[in-house]
Amino acid sequence: MLIAELDFAPHSNNDAILMVIRNAGPTPAHDVRVTFAPPVRESPNHPAAEYVLNMFKAPIATLGPGQRLAPLWHSTRTEGTPDRVTVALTYRGQGRREFTESYVLDVEPLHHELHVTSSASIKGSIAILGRKHDRLVKALESIANNTARPDTDD
Repeated sequence: MLIAELDFAPHSNNDAILMVIRNAGPTPAHDVRVTFAPPVRESPNHPAAEYVLNMFKAPIATLGPGQRLAPLWHSTRTEGTPDRVTVALTYRGQGRREFTESYVLDVEPLHHELHVTSSASIKGSIAILGRKHDRLVKALESIANNTARPDTDD
């Protein structure tokens, strides 16, 4: 069984959304074809759309169990892919039987998700280090300003 879904790109500060196509079944999917309704249009001004179209212009020979493809679908920095689209995945399974799965993908619900970053995560640790760095810079600037002043008490 192939699944299409939207998910945030890891380490993206939730501003980049991937369209994930994954094989959730126990056997390989062969000759995987991906189509969109409404169609995604190619445009030189929209790199995300071009990337998706190039990735899926020919059938994917095999998508193994657990394997996934995850091109950039939507970003605050790019345009070109629709906010809502139906993705049809047509493929051959075991015994050469053909299947088609359709999924409606919509970026709007993802914009309303609440994300929490643990201070123990890499992202959280980097944020803590950044704040400590900023405090150290301020302390050093204060020391430099206080030692650079001429002594006016003499």
